[in-house]
Amino acid sequence: MINLEAIYTDVDDFCLLFIPQWEAHLIESGLKQRRRPSKLSEVMTIVISLDTVISKLLYKSCH
Repeated sequence: MINLEAIYTDVDDFCLLFIPQWEAHLIESGLKQRRRPSKLSEVMTIVISLDTVISKLLYKSCH
């Protein structure tokens, strides 16, 4: 069974470190980007969870 809470916690910790560095890079490089509330943690959690489920289903069907 997938532990969504653990995945979300890990992804959110990553995003807390990554997003400020990414924004600083955008400012330094002069690239402009709209400021929106970040949903990156939620989206990444869903993608990782779906990938895990699909991988398990494919593995079971091949073996």
